[in-house]
Amino acid sequence: MTFAYLCLFLSLHVIRVRSSEDWCYDILNTCDAHSCGGTQAWKSIEECGGNKQSPINIVTRKTVLDEKLNHIVFHGYDKGHSYALNNTGHSVQLTLTGPNDITISEGGLGGTYLAAQLHFHWGSTSTFGSEHSIDGERYPMELHIVHKKPTGRSAAGSSGEAGSIAVLGFFFEVQTNNNINFDPIIKELPKIQAKDSTVTLNDIILQNLIKDVKTDNYYRYEGSLTTPPCSEVVTWTVFPDPIKIGESQLKEFYTRVYYSSDAIMTDNFRPVQEIGSRTVYRSGVEAILSHSTFVFFSLVVAYFVSAP
Repeated sequence: MTFAYLCLFLSLHVIRVRSSEDWCYDILNTCDAHSCGGTQAWKSIEECGGNKQSPINIVTRKTVLDEKLNHIVFHGYDKGHSYALNNTGHSVQLTLTGPNDITISEGGLGGTYLAAQLHFHWGSTSTFGSEHSIDGERYPMELHIVHKKPTGRSAAGSSGEAGSIAVLGFFFEVQTNNNINFDPIIKELPKIQAKDSTVTLNDIILQNLIKDVKTDNYYRYEGSLTTPPCSEVVTWTVFPDPIKIGESQLKEFYTRVYYSSDAIMTDNFRPVQEIGSRTVYRSGVEAILSHSTFVFFSLVVAYFVSAP
């Protein structure tokens, strides 16, 4: 039995993840009896073996237009607040809860959702690191802004009703120049290198972080949290227009932060999951605008043709 085959055997047949707190990404999977097993071992954790798991690969030609997916209303995104930035041991997270409510509504969400936190997923280079992909294309990093219904369970909870959590997913695209809107977060990364370390950021305006994105253009599907317990309670909104970020800024994520004292935090993404019988819908705002424009010009042409 070769060493590589032995590792695979141990990962799939010996290792068992005990709880939703005992898991890791593939980069930390090792060939020993104490290994966490990587993402393959997640299937034994609560809902991680379900049939509505996230992330997925969005095949654009198979998406279905839904004109009910209109403008998303962002409330409080334009206000500056102080938030705690911390190293969770799996990502860099900004806690958004506090006295100032930040919400999203409309956009076919069927209610108002309260912002809970945002976090990032990245790779080990500037080439790939996103969780979702579009037509097989992956991006170097992905931002998730997690919201929950005010009467629902915690966004990190292991149970709840379908649609009790709404997550906005944003891709990143590398450019030469730095994106100054992310400087307040990136310059503090050296202070949260260790797991569970925290620092306070002041006057953070969420709208500035996503200003590159056309928020009327998005995909929508029903899925799960992308980390254990993988609860299948998430309404996903994924925006194809990427946020711009400097290559040197991106590098700070995969060189500054650590899972543990001897393991740098890289490749903290879950592989794409089977979409199964689910449908991915695309927003109808642009289609509605295009139709309205067509109708307008048709009326103009008809007027001049019929004019004496």
